[in-house]
Amino acid sequence: MGDKDAIFYDYHEEFAESKFDRALFDQLVHTCVTYVPRGKVTTYGHIARLCHCPKHARHVGQALRRLPLNTSVPWQRVINASYTISPRGDGGTGAEEQAMRLGEEGVTVSQDAMGVWRVPRSYAWETGSVQSLAELIKGRQAEEEEDGVTAEEVKEGESHKMKEKSRKRRKREEGTKEQQSIQRDMIRTSAL
Repeated sequence: MGDKDAIFYDYHEEFAESKFDRALFDQLVHTCVTYVPRGKVTTYGHIARLCHCPKHARHVGQALRRLPLNTSVPWQRVINASYTISPRGDGGTGAEEQAMRLGEEGVTVSQDAMGVWRVPRSYAWETGSVQSLAELIKGRQAEEEEDGVTAEEVKEGESHKMKEKSRKRRKREEGTKEQQSIQRDMIRTSAL
C-alpha cells in the first residue's frame, strides 16, 4: 500500500463524520479518481459516494477543477450522471479537451446536434459491491499480493515492463556473478 493510500485508508471514515474539510476532501477525490481504469468513466456522484460524501457530487467537480494543469490524476474519466461531459465556462475548450483525452484512451465520445459530448454507458466503471475508497485500497492490496506488483505499477499499467526490467536485471547480475567466478578461477589457476 502506498503512503498516500495508507493516509486515506486511516482517515477517510473520520472525514465522513467530521466538518467538511476541503483540502482533505480534494485529496480523497484525487486518490479515488486514480482508481478509475483507463478506458472507463465514472460519475461525480459515484466518486462522492466512494468518499463517503454522497451529497457532494458538485464538490467532486470542484476538487477536480482545482487540480494543477500537469497533473497525473486522470480527471477526464469523471463525467456527469447523464453520461455527458459537463459544460464549462471556458467556451467549451475544456469539454473538448476532456472528450479528446477520453478518445485517446479508447472511449467513444460523440457530440450531438446541441454540441453536448456524450459517452455510452457501456464505458461505465463498475465497482461491483465496493462501496468506499477503503475497499478500493484493500482490493488493490489483494491484487498486489496476488500479482507481486506495486500500486504504482498497477496504476500506471507498467507491471509487465517492470517485471521485464527485473528479469533483465537478474540475468545481468547472474552473468556478472558467473564472470566474476570465472575470473577468480583464472586467477587461482595462474597462481599455481
